[in-house]
Amino acid sequence: MQGTAKFGVEQVEARLSELIGRDKVSVDSMLSVQLFGHSQPLVRVVPESEEEAASVLQMTSEYGLTVSPGGALTQMGMGNVPAPIDVVLSTERLNQVLEYSPADMVVSAQAGVSLVQLQAVLQHHRQFLPLDPVVSPDTTLGGLVATAVSGPLRTLYGGVRDLTIGLRTLYPDGRLVKTGGKVVKNVAGYDMTKLFIGSLGTLAFISEVAFKLRPLPHHTELCLLSGSAEQVSQLSNRVIHSHLIASRMEALSGGLTHLHSSERPWVVVMESHENETAATYQTQQLTVWARELGMDLEVMGGAEAQQFWQSYQNLLWPSEVTLRLTVPPSKMTEIVERLRLNADALTTQTRISAGTLTGIAKVFLTGGTPQEHLQMVAWGRDLVGLYGGRAVLEKASVMLRQTVDSFGPVGSDFALMQGIKAKIDPDRRFSPGRFVGGI
Repeated sequence: MQGTAKFGVEQVEARLSELIGRDKVSVDSMLSVQLFGHSQPLVRVVPESEEEAASVLQMTSEYGLTVSPGGALTQMGMGNVPAPIDVVLSTERLNQVLEYSPADMVVSAQAGVSLVQLQAVLQHHRQFLPLDPVVSPDTTLGGLVATAVSGPLRTLYGGVRDLTIGLRTLYPDGRLVKTGGKVVKNVAGYDMTKLFIGSLGTLAFISEVAFKLRPLPHHTELCLLSGSAEQVSQLSNRVIHSHLIASRMEALSGGLTHLHSSERPWVVVMESHENETAATYQTQQLTVWARELGMDLEVMGGAEAQQFWQSYQNLLWPSEVTLRLTVPPSKMTEIVERLRLNADALTTQTRISAGTLTGIAKVFLTGGTPQEHLQMVAWGRDLVGLYGGRAVLEKASVMLRQTVDSFGPVGSDFALMQGIKAKIDPDRRFSPGRFVGGI
């Protein structure tokens, strides 16, 4: 039974108001419909400290209430639709950068800080957090850690799991758990930090995050090579077996080619964050390969390259559906080309950004019908399934996620996941049903 049905939403609101103050508690009748597709009103709580959040969780545990952690609520379209939620516990007012050591290149911030806000602070010291997922500009650090989404910079710098060095989290009963630390070196023993990354709010409330940083590149050079799928495949193979170092390498198609005004079906975007000498060498090598393969080449640098990636973000993050494909890099071009050709039969606007070095592709859908969205998910899963890959919905409407499982079939590690959930949240009160296999 939903906790607010047992106690009454007014009673829950009143108790929480007594606990942390009425200005931090509200009843929302529409939020539950918008986020979860449920008609029952929920209580939204906005604590101003980790201590207040802990006291809220102690009370919700006592009452048996279900809880969904949230920040800017921009990442709620990922994961399965959970069971009815009683309380949304927000990080909105946990929005401070706490400790920043430019010399050590580490930063600690509360989970409600947005990625844009953090990057602005770091830029003053010519440093940055090398994460560029296609998400709303309002997306918070807590949301990024909870979803573990990544973007093209993963090619060189890795993803959220590689850059997160510590967390402060609250278990469903309010207990504080600190993992990792504010130093880059690992400590002997099991890395608990990675347990919470990508868990979609089903294990704990993330209150604070520590990241390792990177210096802003002194020189940026961007090469755009346009051609056919076969040419893209040959180019990617040459890069893989070369000494070139790409900071980002994406094969773009399905409308994304217009960022380059190319008439060819694919554009490979390869960026270098090396020094000017190394970047020039890389560009010269790509120029030779473009000529040999019959591909068109354009080179951008500095502000022009930055504007390219900003346009990429602006075009993609409002998409209605995002499907993430993970496959062996050697099979990437073949799979996304078949998907591109299939999409031509649909009215849905399909844009593909494929990491030919990382083996991760994102398929962005806008417009069309729900049936077409379902068809694209089915095609994606059929194709990656041929090579042992996975297709996961990173963003979709409540209706689509009520129709198709966001994660597809469970893997061999599912029993382990169930055991972790049972240990940390035995009563299944944190975002029940949102994660893999209905965890």
